[in-house]
Amino acid sequence: MVDIVIKRTANDQDLRRQLSEELTTISNLAVAAAYGGIRLDTLVDLPDIGAGFITMEADAGALATPREVVQDVAGNGLRFSLLSVLSVSINISLLHNELSQSRTVQVRLFNVDKGSGTTSATIGIARNQPATNISISLLLEIPTANLGDLFVVQVGNATPNDLASVIEQSFGFTAFAVSEFRG
Repeated sequence: MVDIVIKRTANDQDLRRQLSEELTTISNLAVAAAYGGIRLDTLVDLPDIGAGFITMEADAGALATPREVVQDVAGNGLRFSLLSVLSVSINISLLHNELSQSRTVQVRLFNVDKGSGTTSATIGIARNQPATNISISLLLEIPTANLGDLFVVQVGNATPNDLASVIEQSFGFTAFAVSEFRG
């Protein structure tokens, strides 16, 4: 709740200035709503995950009525139509071959329209494990230059050996606005 106090004045200019200051205070407290996401409901066979990156696949929107987030299921990603700072959640479950050694993979957000990825997170896979579950939360800024761009989740750079016989068991990529972008 915000208290607005307007002092009595005989001068219209002072009144306009006071109202302008109070409205600025209110707009600094407001955050426009934006939310949406995509998910995978059906198992998908993926190519081996090696030195390059592959895009996680989706087959459904996460919400029936998203707001300011386009759930681009055909593009396997999200498009954002609001200048904002978003809280992003990524959840991936992969089945893959077992090896007698530990491995790592990287997960990143990739802007398809700009051809650029965000900083990737490295995930360790213990030896002799046939499955990997990944959950990542991060903040994503959407300035004017990225409005409407397609963002996808990619997994790759498996070391020291590829992940073979990969099945995408489940996938979720959701976002909601936590602040306006003021860059």
